[in-house]
Order: sequence, then structure tokens, then C-alpha cells
Amino acid sequence: MKMPVLEFLPAAGLAKVTVVALAAAVVLVPSFWMDALGLFGAALAAALYSVTFAALLILIRLPEALDLQQRILSQLAASRSRLRARSPLSSSCGAGRFAAASATKKSSSVNGSA
Repeated sequence: MKMPVLEFLPAAGLAKVTVVALAAAVVLVPSFWMDALGLFGAALAAALYSVTFAALLILIRLPEALDLQQRILSQLAASRSRLRARSPLSSSCGAGRFAAASATKKSSSVNGSA
């Protein structure tokens, strides 16, 4: 029932991720982040490391990173289309509601003054 670790975890993939992590760590090496910007610099360096790491994973075409990229892009596209569908500027319903509200105001002001 024992499974060797190399059968469970692919060594080539782990080696690629390790090399990418070390390459992205070059961003963290300079002490500039803490010296010049303090704690905000450390947070900025961590964010820059994350972006660099993700970009390098995609650059070496790691299958898991490419899959994640496709999922994120499809979710963004779906969110954009949902936002466009709900936007009152893109549909005639918004103009219709505005016109109906204006007509209601006019009729109530006419009825109220008579």
C-alpha cells in the first residue's frame, strides 16, 4: 500500500516550480523594499514576487498554471458579460424606467395642483 513519493509527485514538475520560485525570489533580494518603504515595501515586494512567480509559471507552460490561467480568464469574461447585461446604460429598460418615472411625476404634479 506504500506509494513512493516520486510516483505521487512528478519530479520534473517539482523541479520546474523550484527553479521558477528561485528565479522569482530575485525580486526579494535587495533590501531596498524595507529600507526605503518599510512595511509597505515588504507588502509590495510580496505582491511583486507573486506576480513574477505566476508569470514565470505561465512562461514555462506548466500545465497547472495554464489551466488556472484559462479558468481565471473565463471567469473574468463571464463576469464582464453579466455586468454588461445588468448595466442600465446598455439596455433600453433603463430609459423606459426613467421615462415612466418622469410621467408619474408629471401626472402627480398635475393632479396635486388641480
